[in-house]
Amino acid sequence: MDFDYLPNPNHYVKFGLSDTYHTFYPGQMELRAVQPEFDESIDTSFVFSDRLYSHDAYVYLEDDIKFNDRFKANIGLHASLFRVGDKNYTSLQPRFSARYLIDENWSAKISYAEMQQNIHLLTNSNAGLPTDIWVPSTNQVKPQESSQIAAALTRTLEDGVYEISLEAYYKTMDNLITYKEGAFYELQRLARNHRDQWRRNLLWYGTFYKKKRENIWLDWLTLSWTNRRFDHINFGDWYSYKYDRRHDISVVLSHEFSEEFDVGITWVYGTGNAITFPQATYWSHEEDLNSGPGGGGPPGFNNDNNEIEYYGERNGTRMDAYHRLDLGANFHKEKKNGIRTWSVGVYNAYNRRNPYFVYLGTQRQNFGLDGGSIKM
Repeated sequence: MDFDYLPNPNHYVKFGLSDTYHTFYPGQMELRAVQPEFDESIDTSFVFSDRLYSHDAYVYLEDDIKFNDRFKANIGLHASLFRVGDKNYTSLQPRFSARYLIDENWSAKISYAEMQQNIHLLTNSNAGLPTDIWVPSTNQVKPQESSQIAAALTRTLEDGVYEISLEAYYKTMDNLITYKEGAFYELQRLARNHRDQWRRNLLWYGTFYKKKRENIWLDWLTLSWTNRRFDHINFGDWYSYKYDRRHDISVVLSHEFSEEFDVGITWVYGTGNAITFPQATYWSHEEDLNSGPGGGGPPGFNNDNNEIEYYGERNGTRMDAYHRLDLGANFHKEKKNGIRTWSVGVYNAYNRRNPYFVYLGTQRQNFGLDGGSIKM
């Protein structure tokens, strides 16, 4: 329920409350496949975590205050309660924002906010299909907390036709979660046999997240850094978050040739996701009498499970950049009861094959020793 209250033209008060009841199925996998050539189909689910139930409630109060024609501010307080099991998490989160008109063409803004998020994004940044899942806070895993301060300076040109804005914000977050080193592979292997495995493979204590962003807007041009650090991940060093997008560019052009016809062109570019990917592979030193000539590896090495992958630092590899070009045209015609519009568009006009996931493949090549071979 949300309410608005206007005691006078200089105050716009909003307040309200909410409660959401959640049922979580963390770790549930559904598999559906059809094999027409064999006239077979597979439709099954694997559940390796108990259901979790929670109440997510909050109340808030804010006042949009107009001090004069140049200065206005918004001051508010958000109180939340998250109950899961027999555990209650409460917080008070102040928010503040202000805008000041320096003159007719210049304006300045500043804001500060504290927030609590009770649902965590548990993301896998290793090779293979993305497997991001949302999991709740629990008796052991605290809600995420953040503090953010932001500032902006804006200049309008040509009586408001053009706008240039320089913006920056600094944000810290605590109580984040991630998989332990190597835990995702263990999850894949044990998913069908071990319940609540996702809980045992979390690192949540002492976490700290730091994000710095500097924006230069020419259409939309963004330069940002998103880094994370855990005590027992990546030897305690900072590393790039999976969705750290260093460069983010959007160019939108539109032109109206007449009241009946207009066109639009959009081009977007973004730095590829950061992933953890093998940097090298090498042979193990387990000897096997069956190796050598005719076997799968060099003489003296085991044919089974004899490759070891070296991954390097967490999220140390970048996927290829994402970019595409979209085209669109609109044809308008005034009708008796309104305006009819036909829209024609082309998505990804130059057919860019943007990567969705990557995987490590192997290829056999001649080894050159007694007819043996090696996988590369």
